[in-house]
Formats: sequence, structure tokens, C-alpha cells
Amino acid sequence: MAILTRNHGNFQVVLFFMLLLLVYFSENINEVASHHWSLFSRQQYFDNKGMFISLLFSVPILLNCMIMMASWLWQSSQLMIRLKRAQLKQKHHESLNGATETMSSKDD
Repeated sequence: MAILTRNHGNFQVVLFFMLLLLVYFSENINEVASHHWSLFSRQQYFDNKGMFISLLFSVPILLNCMIMMASWLWQSSQLMIRLKRAQLKQKHHESLNGATETMSSKDD
């Protein structure tokens, strides 16, 4: 989802914060899951330290958040490169126009 939506900035911001909220509340999710594990599992995986939920739930979510951050940094660097190139082109055109104007005023 993080890679598929890389060109949709607003959706990615919402997704990013939702994923971070899930990681933030993973301790609470672990507590609820440890009390009700028999409803959805045959074994108790949810220990007091939260190792299972950290490894199988929080780490992949955090990796997705890191992918989104790297994508945002890449996009912003590409935007800065395009902006600087446009500024340099504009400055070059202005200097060419200024040189032709001074040459034409000398001819008069």
C-alpha cells in the first residue's frame, strides 16, 4: 500500500499516521489479544513483554513507514532539482535577453 500510493500525498499522510497509531497502541492490542487469544488461536502467542506482536505486527508497520519517509525524501529531492534547473534556465534566459538588449541599445 505504501508503494502503490506513493503519488497520492494526502492519502499517504493519513496512512502514515494511522500506521504509527497502530504501533503506538500495539501494547494495548497485545493486552487485549492475550486475554482473548482462545477466540482466534490455538496457542497463546501474546506474552507480557510483547515480543510476538512487536516482531510480527510493529516491525513490518515501521518498515512501511520508513519506506514512505524514504519516498517522500526522494520526491522532495527530485522537486528541488527540478526547481533549481528551472531557476538556472530562467537566469540564463534573462542574461541572454539582457545582453541582446544592451547590444541593441549600443546600435542605436
